[in-house]
Amino acid sequence: EFEKTADYQQRVSEYNRKNKANELQEKALDQLKNEFFESISKKNFSIGAYDADNETFLLTSKSNDIDDIIISISIDKAPFFKNNFNNFYFIANDCLIIDDVFVLSGGFFQYGRRNDPSHRYFYNLSTTKEYSTVNIDYDFKDIEINKVKSDISIQKNNITTKNLKVGSSLVDKDIPIGEKVKYRYALVIGNEDYQSKQRGLSTEQNVDYAINDATIFREYALKTLGVYKDNMYFLADATSIEMSKKIKLLTEILKELGDKAELIVYYAGHGYPDELTKVPYLIPVDVSAGDLDFAIKLEDVYRELSATGAKRVTIFLDACFTGGGRNAGLLASRGFKVKPKKDDLKGNLLVFSATSEEQSALPYHKEGHGMFTYHLLKKLQESKGRVSMGELSKYLQENVAIESLKVNEKKQNPHINISPNIQNSWTFWQF
Repeated sequence: EFEKTADYQQRVSEYNRKNKANELQEKALDQLKNEFFESISKKNFSIGAYDADNETFLLTSKSNDIDDIIISISIDKAPFFKNNFNNFYFIANDCLIIDDVFVLSGGFFQYGRRNDPSHRYFYNLSTTKEYSTVNIDYDFKDIEINKVKSDISIQKNNITTKNLKVGSSLVDKDIPIGEKVKYRYALVIGNEDYQSKQRGLSTEQNVDYAINDATIFREYALKTLGVYKDNMYFLADATSIEMSKKIKLLTEILKELGDKAELIVYYAGHGYPDELTKVPYLIPVDVSAGDLDFAIKLEDVYRELSATGAKRVTIFLDACFTGGGRNAGLLASRGFKVKPKKDDLKGNLLVFSATSEEQSALPYHKEGHGMFTYHLLKKLQESKGRVSMGELSKYLQENVAIESLKVNEKKQNPHINISPNIQNSWTFWQF
């Protein structure tokens, strides 16, 4: 109102507008960075064993939004750092933006007063660090202990070693980036911790690497297979109610979209067949093989998804349904495996299963994944997601079978189940 037109034209120019936009962008980024830094504390991490050879600790993240970090601590200071870890606080002071996501790239752990540098330990993502664990193969003779004025028999301790995968598999890195697909959805479930979630006194065996399997598959779905973040539904250690609700939600979404929609379902965890009907179930972490009332019946899932009219539904199951568990436990109560009933699919459904008939789905300890999942991810990585279902099927059947015999000395042959509706077209499907 009180500005001359010439002054307005000089003030409001493309050059000034761009400078102002850049200024506001920098201000907004600074604000977002500060919010990101404030959300991170020492409570986000748990400390593991010390790698004396590389003089590093692996700090495992408790949050899906923050990656594990490796921090260098000299061997003379390592005992103090670990013994007093709960008394440290963490200050985040640097981050990167990768694929529109903040990634922690710098900070320090501080003990005592903030201005005291004597117990300050820095983390920097730009510095390459190594961390590894060592499995020691002990080969000593049993120690014979003499009786000391006692007739009580000597009891020997049982000493076992466990192989633990720490760090990243080859397929966890260099995940290809593909184009986004507007109506493509994904439901990804990793059920690993059965022992702490069971309702009864007896517990089911945990499933090695199931959460890591699901977590990395989610990354491939988001980055390589074109799923938008808003269209991704992820569950870790899912209960019966959580699984049922998410399946119902996705079913309703697909019904609304009809033949525009695509759905990718991935499940890693226990499966189990009813011993009488032989009908296969997915097992939530709070359900045991002895009570399948709250388990997820696969044929119901298939029926509901096929009735949506979706363009494509592709399902990957790194589980087995014989009663042998994904890699252990869940044996049938009478001590034998059950040959599961084959599901009759309808609609546009395609199902990749980790095993055939009475086989067990096995782990791949060296890579920290299920054998089936590792090769599924490897093919997606090598092909950058541009692979037909026919090519993927052939790759999985050949490579899983051979590698399972080499590594686990047991047969594992992936199985493909196809709806009659897509009998002549499924091999040409592509993500």
